[in-house]
Amino acid sequence: MEDIKGYLGNYYKGKEKKKKEKGERREKKIKEIKQFFLEVVEPAFKEIEAAFKKYDKTVTIIIGEIDASITIDDEEFTYSLLTKDTQYGIQPVPEIGYQTKEGKWLRQVGYMKSGTQDYTIKDFLKEDIIQHFIEKHSSRV
Repeated sequence: MEDIKGYLGNYYKGKEKKKKEKGERREKKIKEIKQFFLEVVEPAFKEIEAAFKKYDKTVTIIIGEIDASITIDDEEFTYSLLTKDTQYGIQPVPEIGYQTKEGKWLRQVGYMKSGTQDYTIKDFLKEDIIQHFIEKHSSRV
């Protein structure tokens, strides 16, 4: 028969092990997200910025470690990318902000692809981000 000291020792060791493993998984996910924004999103936003600047448009880019946004000031249009953790892995989440003809500011949060949502940030290239931006920009301005 197990005594209380042995029981509690095993219980708290197991709890500490789970906490450590959870922290390691979290750090791995954060590293994956940072890499996505650095290697995919930032180059895509820089390319978008360069294209708009050829037409003398004011572009503001904010790149964080786990999110990013690009604003076309003259057109009052904002395209942001966030992430969420799903059963499939880390997914990019676009957030579109724009001003209507009536002057109301609207925000839409959506998906990067239609159909099943079983993709992750690993499935996206710079070109995919640019194409999604074009689709959303062309339907709003």
